[in-house]
Amino acid sequence: MIWGSISSSDRGAIWLWISQIEIRDRTAAFRKLDLTLLAHEVVESFDAAAEEKGVALQASGNEAVFVLGARDLLFDAVSNLVAKRVFEFGAKPVDFDQLKAHLDPRNWKMSAGSA
Repeated sequence: MIWGSISSSDRGAIWLWISQIEIRDRTAAFRKLDLTLLAHEVVESFDAAAEEKGVALQASGNEAVFVLGARDLLFDAVSNLVAKRVFEFGAKPVDFDQLKAHLDPRNWKMSAGSA
């Protein structure tokens, strides 16, 4: 077994190298995206299905909110939120302005607590 003959510090360096490769792979698709435009696209994609359920979807807001991310993943995430509202919880309004504010990193608050 070759792995057993490698020192623990060398193993640590190998794991670090592998994790750095994986991070580069995940972030390779990251682009600057307008979350407002993405929200409007999600609403448009759900328009017919929502209408069948008797739900009116509307995205408001024109101010661009830029985030760094993978477009497909963000589109899926916002779509899942809308789908849950439309198909599982009924016709409750989805406030995209509030969603954009929540997803905007400038509004994130971090705190540290004691363990």
